[in-house]
Amino acid sequence: MKSVGVGLLSVLGFALVSPLVFVAITLFLPAPREGGSWGWDPVAFIKSPLSWVILMLVFVTGFVWEYRHL
Repeated sequence: MKSVGVGLLSVLGFALVSPLVFVAITLFLPAPREGGSWGWDPVAFIKSPLSWVILMLVFVTGFVWEYRHL
């Protein structure tokens, strides 16, 4: 049960940190030419199958990490 909790905390931490990392990266990238702008659509990201695979990998990593320490 403790391993499941750590897995869920890993997913929560990833969900909170990933937008901050995106903002930090875009601050250092040069603006696109021709007056464009950088953008991120979190709704489209959540609907993407890739996001579910990433979240599952984060959960499994936290789960296995704690399971091995028990």
